[in-house]
Amino acid sequence: SSKDIALFRLNNELLNIRNFDIFDSIVVYPNPASKKLNVRLKEGVLGLSLRILNTYGQLLYEGAYLNEINVVNFQSGTYIVEIYTDKGSAFKKVIFD
Repeated sequence: SSKDIALFRLNNELLNIRNFDIFDSIVVYPNPASKKLNVRLKEGVLGLSLRILNTYGQLLYEGAYLNEINVVNFQSGTYIVEIYTDKGSAFKKVIFD
């Protein structure tokens, strides 16, 4: 398959989704989330780490890849979840309420 590139801006910082194949291999739900956010990867994709940023680009969480993230202590709002895998990385926009 071809390696499509998409570029986005978040607070003047260029965000890069390197490969649409990896973007489609990651599912984040529920959205909006109020207690727990689930992160699922398609079979054959290994999760390495993840980060959560607010819309100002501030890093709020960074750690090992988790299938489930407790979001109770996050303020209501829009966030970017950045997922790193052995196949590449992708960003997902989520809402915590």
